[in-house]
Amino acid sequence: MKCIVPSCTTDFHKIPAGITQHRFPTDDDRQAQWLEAIRTAENCRPDDLSAVNFNRDRICSKHFHISCFYKVKGQVRLNKYATPFEEPAGPHHNGTSHSSAVPRLNTNEQEYLDLEDPEPTDVTPTAKRKKVEKRYYVQGSNDLFEVLVLESQQ
Repeated sequence: MKCIVPSCTTDFHKIPAGITQHRFPTDDDRQAQWLEAIRTAENCRPDDLSAVNFNRDRICSKHFHISCFYKVKGQVRLNKYATPFEEPAGPHHNGTSHSSAVPRLNTNEQEYLDLEDPEPTDVTPTAKRKKVEKRYYVQGSNDLFEVLVLESQQ
């Protein structure tokens, strides 16, 4: 199986290091948004992608901006609001907006994969710490936030 983007040569049976494959969203509106983004970027005719099977077909990480990814327990995940060939909206790190910046698509995810999970920066004394019951991640407009649900004290 190969990447659904017509001009892409990524073969998922021989997937290169640092490249990941991603399913289409389950939401109909998001599926349509992804198809439109691919059609626009690839200059496809409307019926060129009519045979897409949303349950089977995949798109590789080369078609997403690097900021669309986050890492959980060593696994690279795609932000649920990510759209192929689009740079996320919001202020850019150098003060320009993403819409006016030149898109930087992720052509080598190794840069991201080499990052270690951040070390805890908590300075709370060990005796006062509570056990983490749940941990999940929330994508903000410009950052990924870790949210911890602490165990209640009985």
